[in-house]
Amino acid sequence: MLRATLIVALASLASAQIAGLSTECLGALSGLVADPDANACLQPTDLIPLATASANDSIVPTIDTWTKHVCAAAPCSNQTLANIVTAIANGCQKEISDDPQNTDPSAVASAITPLVQRFYPTVRKVLCLQDGDTPCDTQLLSDIESVSGQPLSIDVLFSVFAGLNFENIPKNITCSDCVKAAYTTINTDLPDLISDAAPALQAQCGASFTDGNIPSTISQSAVDGDSSSDTTTTNDNGASILLPSALSILGLTVISTIMGFF
Repeated sequence: MLRATLIVALASLASAQIAGLSTECLGALSGLVADPDANACLQPTDLIPLATASANDSIVPTIDTWTKHVCAAAPCSNQTLANIVTAIANGCQKEISDDPQNTDPSAVASAITPLVQRFYPTVRKVLCLQDGDTPCDTQLLSDIESVSGQPLSIDVLFSVFAGLNFENIPKNITCSDCVKAAYTTINTDLPDLISDAAPALQAQCGASFTDGNIPSTISQSAVDGDSSSDTTTTNDNGASILLPSALSILGLTVISTIMGFF
């Protein structure tokens, strides 16, 4: 499911150039940039260069800056996340649904919000893993850029992952300390999402890869804050369809990239 999440999210971003977004969706996204709570915890202004980047522009520097700012900021509260999802569901119906005329934005928001609230804390923890002074997502994307042999634009990132099987991804990427830390974090918080990943990871990286330990080289850069500690319980049915739409629009493709290995 998470590999499908990766592909859908990347496809969404690869095709969602500014010129292709509806006026309503552009308005909703602009509203998020202007909203002080959303801007404070998600730092969306850092991602603006991705919308106007050319096919030859690497996304790595932009993602590196965004990651450091997001991890240095207080996390989003559950209420802020709910407000973000509601704004996007109302403004981006054409982008979210194949049949926007028959889509109830309130129903979409009601379905997506508990998923975002459930996954967000773990997503943020994975995003904020770092190896030494380098964010793990920056390291991961730089490794992928090296494999691709060209600047890592959004289009290139999508094509690289769409054409790769797990077994064919170089071990220096799949078996890195960063990926082990990401796996351990996700398996601790959301074990039901990656319950089938351990055998493949052990075959590729060795039995110790799934021992539940975070490598000593990895640290957590996420700043704690006053975000809501409410726990939202929800059934995962439909997550493979709803969650990618929410995460891709919220600019969390990098997390989907890390999770996509599983």
